[in-house]
Amino acid sequence: MSHVHLIRTTRPEPSEYAPYYGGYTARVPAGDVVETLSTQHDSTLDLLRGLPEEQGGLRYAPGKWSIREVVGHLMDSERIFA
Repeated sequence: MSHVHLIRTTRPEPSEYAPYYGGYTARVPAGDVVETLSTQHDSTLDLLRGLPEEQGGLRYAPGKWSIREVVGHLMDSERIFA
């Protein structure tokens, strides 16, 4: 017997993640998550490509992460969660 697993493309239910992540998942727009990610991919690249390289080290306050560090953290998180 063949089992077909459907990939859900909507926001996960609260029972599917640790409570700590509730604030993050609540920020996911309703609808198709894959479509949202595709749109965000393009808009994020547009934003980052518009920043001069020398701004990568900017921090909004002393001791806070730079733009470059935030982007690196996002990339690491995507690899882990993938």
